[in-house]
Amino acid sequence: MREETMAGVPVRVFTPALVRDEDVVLLNLHGGGFMIDAGSITENVDVAAQTGSRVVGVRYRLSPEHPFPAACDDALAVYRALLDRYRAHRIGLYGTSAGAALSAELVARLRHEGFPQPAALGFFSGTADLSRIGDTVSLFAGENSLRAVLKSYADGRDLEDPMLSPARGDLTGWPATLCITSSRDVLMSDTANFCRALTDAGASAQLLLFDGLPHAFWAYIDAPETDEVFGAMARFFVSRLQ
Repeated sequence: MREETMAGVPVRVFTPALVRDEDVVLLNLHGGGFMIDAGSITENVDVAAQTGSRVVGVRYRLSPEHPFPAACDDALAVYRALLDRYRAHRIGLYGTSAGAALSAELVARLRHEGFPQPAALGFFSGTADLSRIGDTVSLFAGENSLRAVLKSYADGRDLEDPMLSPARGDLTGWPATLCITSSRDVLMSDTANFCRALTDAGASAQLLLFDGLPHAFWAYIDAPETDEVFGAMARFFVSRLQ
């Protein structure tokens, strides 16, 4: 792992001991409720190792000091820098929790501004519609806590804006997407809803659901399912990018 700066944005670059293909790169947007860095190391080490691909983790600006669209601006700047070195169909994008939301926002932004989109998206335990609170939020957390986070991040913007809530926009031609969640995940409903919306739009989308585990468990729980989920992530990206 190396701390670097790319397009003026701090990043962490993870390079496996054996790089499978120098022409492939993965871009990660970490979780943490848009407010902290949660998972930019624990997630990316395994993904880099198992895919044999270089991973660039964006250390984007955080809310509430830097609300939307600051984090997406940073992600876009790094993605554009990667386009100078890699072809879009050899770039994979992924994120967990807030990072999943940001990843979907980045794809929406790329499509809106006419940039080539990545070949594959890993949408892990997130939401792509900030205007709608899924059922599992009520079951496992309570709506008010999530609404407060989203209100701070949106900074007065309309939550139905497709740049904030990509599921509200046109999903036709969306990149191949792997959605991962678990049955006690606070964002299980939101993850499943986005996967279904992609399928309804004719996009290639797969939902992988783990049983009895909490939100984003792979980032902090040492369990057999964590090994399994990283293996699934790796197989998805290798199959789409190699």
